[in-house]
Amino acid sequence: MLGVSVLVVVAIAVGAVCWRVDDWSRDWTENRAEQTFELQEGSVAETAERIANWVAGQSRWTVESKDMPSPSETQMHLIRSTALFKFTDDIHVTIRQLDAGVVIETVSESRIGKGDLGQNPRNLTELSQAWK
Repeated sequence: MLGVSVLVVVAIAVGAVCWRVDDWSRDWTENRAEQTFELQEGSVAETAERIANWVAGQSRWTVESKDMPSPSETQMHLIRSTALFKFTDDIHVTIRQLDAGVVIETVSESRIGKGDLGQNPRNLTELSQAWK
C-alpha cells in the first residue's frame, strides 16, 4: 500500500512539472529570460518604488540591492525562490528615463541547471504586475 501511495505522489509531481512547461523546445535548454517594457508615464524613481513595494508584498521575492548610478537610471537586483525546492533565480531590472515615461529592461536567470522549465519567463510576467 505504501508503494502505491509513493507512486501516486511521484506521478502527481511529474504531472505538475509537465503541466507548467510552456515551451517544450525552450524550457528544457534555457535558464535565462529577458524582456523589455516601455511605460508611457512615470519617472525612474516612481517606477523603482512601485517595484520595491510590489516585491515587499510577495512571499518569495526580495530586493537584494538597488543602485542609482544617475538620476535617470536605477538598477535593481531581485531574488525569487521557488516554492517547492527553494531554487533561487536572480532578476536584474534596469529602469531608464525616456522623454515621456520609462523603459524597464528585465533579465531573470536561474542560478543552477541547464533548463528552467519556464520559470524565468514566468518570473518576468509576474514582475510586470508591479507596474500594471
